Amino acid sequence: MSKKTAGQGDDAVGDSPKSRPVRADAQRNTDALLEAALAVFATSGVDAPVREIADKAGVGIGTFYRHFPQRSDLIVAVFRHEVDACADAAAVLATEHESGEALARWMLSGPALNVTKTPI
Repeated sequence: MSKKTAGQGDDAVGDSPKSRPVRADAQRNTDALLEAALAVFATSGVDAPVREIADKAGVGIGTFYRHFPQRSDLIVAVFRHEVDACADAAAVLATEHESGEALARWMLSGPALNVTKTPI
């Protein structure tokens, strides 16, 4: 992923929406939407109204669709977010505990990830 340097314009080679740094407010909105979706999915399933997720995240419906044009985009992002959190937990546990204890604690956290998933 390339970052812009001083003097680069929007037409720089390799400059695409995926390569630009994410604005802090956009990242906050994405994080809020992912957390809200996780909570709503846990209670109402993946077919829950998009408006409910946007309201819980404190964003408008336009912001929701700007970040997740299709419901499937949101579902994939929520799942990826949870898997990443599970992987991050492994790294933290490995630094805080002996290897056997870290593995045991990580394995016990795995079911928490699976409980939050509803069939698609």
